Amino acid sequence: MVFQVGKQEISKRNKNIFMGIIYSVGFIAVTAAANSWDSNKYNDMLLLSVIGFVVFSNMINAVLYMNYRTKIKDHRVEVGEKGVTFWTKGVDSMLEVERILKVRFRRRKGALDRVVIDLRNGRHIRLEGYDDLLELGEAVVKLLGEVSRDNKSGWVYDWETVEGPNLDTTKDLAERTL
Repeated sequence: MVFQVGKQEISKRNKNIFMGIIYSVGFIAVTAAANSWDSNKYNDMLLLSVIGFVVFSNMINAVLYMNYRTKIKDHRVEVGEKGVTFWTKGVDSMLEVERILKVRFRRRKGALDRVVIDLRNGRHIRLEGYDDLLELGEAVVKLLGEVSRDNKSGWVYDWETVEGPNLDTTKDLAERTL
């Protein structure tokens, strides 16, 4: 199964960039108004420092956002029989199922926010913003459940570990996560 970053995630990031620009302009406007109101207390150096900081931070955010947009153009995640494959800019990276310890589902305000794959080496892979995030998590859990039956694997619901033999039933997972 193939999963890509959703349009909802891209529009959410666009909204965050726009709101950051609005707040930056407001911050500069308040500082400029305070400077014109009491130039002894709010001097020109403060105004120039605020303008420089806001411009610099927005430039960094713009570069990071453009980098993100170029990376997700052809980014996708494939869940196959041997593991999870991540494709970015035509380069694939395979995560073998033997390296996966457990899968965690995080909810925020009642909706599934992210899926976190915990690896046996102590690292984590966070999956967020994909279309059909629940289906992606279910596919990874099903893959984990079909291969590993040693009770060292599990899935987490709302950051609580649940372990046991029910890993191979995605219907059971869907009922628990809804």
